[in-house]
Amino acid sequence: MPDILDHMRIFKSLLFALCLMLVKPAAANDTPPISLTIKGSANLFLNGQSNTLEHRIKPGARLELLYHLYNELEVGIELAGNWDKNKNYRLIGGYFTAQVPIYSGSVFGLAMRTGWGMGTGPKILFTDLTNEADIVLWAQAGVQMRWLITSMFSATLELMSENMSLVTINGGLRVHF
Repeated sequence: MPDILDHMRIFKSLLFALCLMLVKPAAANDTPPISLTIKGSANLFLNGQSNTLEHRIKPGARLELLYHLYNELEVGIELAGNWDKNKNYRLIGGYFTAQVPIYSGSVFGLAMRTGWGMGTGPKILFTDLTNEADIVLWAQAGVQMRWLITSMFSATLELMSENMSLVTINGGLRVHF
């Protein structure tokens, strides 16, 4: 079983790879090369003994910095978390993300996205509800819809599965630099 040093080596390698990608020029289009998205989220936990909404759905917040590569391919870093008074529901961590366009129109866009990272590992992330770990690997996959508001702002809506233990709906405002 990998230990924390293995996770840190993976994390450093991914960070180095991301830095190398950032030195490439952005695509020659009207999209600025960097964007920052502030997101609010609703996290639906799939594991749990209670079926009440207050235990199944928790609010969260996210901050994502993206770099636009070729043909609207985007890579970046996302910080994610939700705070709950019950430590078994607290999630704090980060992802290296990538988005690949499915459809790109002048106002609307649809993209597939994925992310890999690390974060807290409370019991609610595990199907047996007995395991927990200080740090675990995180994974996400989903779709993002994006609506251009102005050349500087976009609205985003995402539907994602994370760690096969929660479904997340994120709404965000993206600022293009």
